Amino acid sequence: MTAAGSPRALVHPRVRSAFREAVSDCGVVRQIERAFEDEGIDAAADEDRTWYAPGQRRGTFDRDWSNPAQVRRVLNVFEQILSWTIEGDYRDNLVRHLRRDGYDVSESGRIRGARLRRSSTSRLSS
Repeated sequence: MTAAGSPRALVHPRVRSAFREAVSDCGVVRQIERAFEDEGIDAAADEDRTWYAPGQRRGTFDRDWSNPAQVRRVLNVFEQILSWTIEGDYRDNLVRHLRRDGYDVSESGRIRGARLRRSSTSRLSS
């Protein structure tokens, strides 16, 4: 929990922002929608959202970032996004953000994190 009493986000806003920008730059709407659907996540989480309206690629990042199971599924989507980005500075920037937030990223793009494991363990023991 944070000082304000709300659960702590497992993925920092700067990481989410970097990936939000990446999908806006590199992904087409259907590709992004499919990546979320492949992980069992409703890409358009609220009833009023229309996938093809302006800003929809960015809107897919409105999630409960304190829920370890949901965060793991979104990290799986992030792994797909990493595979869409051009090798080099752009991809390196995304990986740098993840690592700064405590996640490990393999050369193949697999994301693992002690931060996520700690949160899952603490919820189980409370």
